[in-house]
Amino acid sequence: MGDKTKVGVIVLDYNGKEDTVDCLNSLLSCDPMPDLIFVVDNGSSDGFREEYQNRFNGVPQIKTLFLKENFGYAGGNNRALKIIMAENSCNLFILLNN
Repeated sequence: MGDKTKVGVIVLDYNGKEDTVDCLNSLLSCDPMPDLIFVVDNGSSDGFREEYQNRFNGVPQIKTLFLKENFGYAGGNNRALKIIMAENSCNLFILLNN
């Protein structure tokens, strides 16, 4: 048979700390859970980085990319896709707006 489908979810954040935390909790409770949850923070100033480190640091399914500035919806997602595709870690991507 074929290779197993590996699902990656990209969650883009920009000053939406509460929504992003809720979104991540929801994704972590899915059955089956995505193979990869890739969070891109687009230069938020609302304390998301600290909140993430307190709640999700060390969760193996979650990778993060903290950008220093806001590259917009497409720019943030494209940066995540470039990394995921280079690592060949997933073969199906879901772009999710928190």
